[in-house]
Amino acid sequence: MDTLILNRLGKTEPVRLHLDHIFRTIKQSETTTLDEHDLSRFKIKVSRLDLDTEGSFFKPLPRSQLPQINWDEVNFSDWAAGETNEARRVDYTFLRVSSHIWNATFQNSDQEWIPRKYYHEDTNIGGSVELRPLEWQTTGEVEEKWRRKPHCSYRIFHYAEPSDALRRGEVLSLLRYMRWRMQQGSFLQHYTFPVLICSISRSKVRLLEAYHDGESLCISKSEFYDFKENVVENYQLFMQWIFGVPCGDTCAPLQITGVEFAPATKKRILSNLARKARLADARRKHLERHMIVSAT
Repeated sequence: MDTLILNRLGKTEPVRLHLDHIFRTIKQSETTTLDEHDLSRFKIKVSRLDLDTEGSFFKPLPRSQLPQINWDEVNFSDWAAGETNEARRVDYTFLRVSSHIWNATFQNSDQEWIPRKYYHEDTNIGGSVELRPLEWQTTGEVEEKWRRKPHCSYRIFHYAEPSDALRRGEVLSLLRYMRWRMQQGSFLQHYTFPVLICSISRSKVRLLEAYHDGESLCISKSEFYDFKENVVENYQLFMQWIFGVPCGDTCAPLQITGVEFAPATKKRILSNLARKARLADARRKHLERHMIVSAT
């Protein structure tokens, strides 16, 4: 078992270093969007995500399986101009809609996803430095209920105009969420850590799917949908993805040459992993007890 774990960590070490390099470089720059030169030097592959089909690691829940809710109870708010007002309005509406859908049937079903805070961001992930205001914020985190799959999703809203190019906040946040999942003891058998992002700029929203294939950071992005008007069908479509079906083989070893750790490093790694495994097991048992109590 130790050999398998060290092999997995050796394979994902180049990925970790690549993600950290991209994060540090973008963080230290003043760029707000990534151009073609940035994508090339960072080894980022960008493609289109069609929300009417499915992604590489996420596919939408069929509309027929999306719980029915009373949309009159969502309490839609009217549009008000302004970078802050528009982004916060859309994000808050997403929160209300997802809460209604979750409460409708998901709590007592076999639904895999659960909304909960699994990554505690600080100014190292948010676009702020000390007293300067945030350029963007993350919210609405969702992960697999029993932590058996590394897939996760979250919302991010920007205080900026929509841009077809990848935004600084989109890339910085997905890098940190992906890295956070990589270091969790619950996912030691996984090599790929897919992330789904619901990205809000003013009243425009798009979805992005991101993962690392061992060589490149792969990001597919949908077109922008306009949420200036309270169109139920648009919210339903995005909920189908946010509460969709995790797919793809995340346990397949990456087709790259891994890193061979020194003996002292191996010993330290295994000791840290044993500690994390104990904590993860305790957390899982606590969650299972909570689920059992909630169901009775």
